[in-house]
Amino acid sequence: MTFRQRLMLLTACAIALTVAATSFAVWQVAQHELLGQVDASLASGSSPYARVATMIVAPDGSHGGLALPVTSRMLAVANGQASPYFASTTLNGVHIREYVSQEPSGATVVATDLHPTDRALARIRFWAFLIGGAGILIAAGLAAFVAAAALLPVRRLTAAAESVAATGDLSERVEHGADDELGRLATRFNEMLAALEESNLTVIQHDLLTDDLPAAAFDFIHARAVLEHVADREHA
Repeated sequence: MTFRQRLMLLTACAIALTVAATSFAVWQVAQHELLGQVDASLASGSSPYARVATMIVAPDGSHGGLALPVTSRMLAVANGQASPYFASTTLNGVHIREYVSQEPSGATVVATDLHPTDRALARIRFWAFLIGGAGILIAAGLAAFVAAAALLPVRRLTAAAESVAATGDLSERVEHGADDELGRLATRFNEMLAALEESNLTVIQHDLLTDDLPAAAFDFIHARAVLEHVADREHA
């Protein structure tokens, strides 16, 4: 896996996790708000969502009204040993919400059907999943765009290094305009190439001078010998 692919994957995962966490948080808030409205209606004794049923539980466990199972927690409220509470349970396959409060004669259980609330939560969950899925797909596209834009200076630097390695041309330079970490890296790369180019020219000049010196000396000696020979013949 290339560095670009890893960067794209990490970016997409980060955005996807954010979208998923946001969708889950929205669903949790919606559930809390809807159940809060149901609880408020139960505490007031009326519900705008469904029919409210009531059951009276005596301290000895006897009860009348709604045929709900009497739990130990209900008996504790009826005997003044526990505080009032809200709870969700199932009665004959029906999801209900109950509120148990203390009365002088024991405990009063008020219950209502949660089917309208469950249906609303199901719609919210559906839209949360749909929007979350779309967000993840958008995140993948954004990750590809971000990775391409972020790695453009790196690709330029890589192309320049590969060109120098292939051709040996030390006059290659990397174009950059930003003053960030990658821009400073490109500047240092150009400075390194410039130093190598100058050092290479110095070595070449030194080699040329060293190689031409014996030949120049030989030509000078030969010319001097020819001139001396010509002068000797003229004197003779």
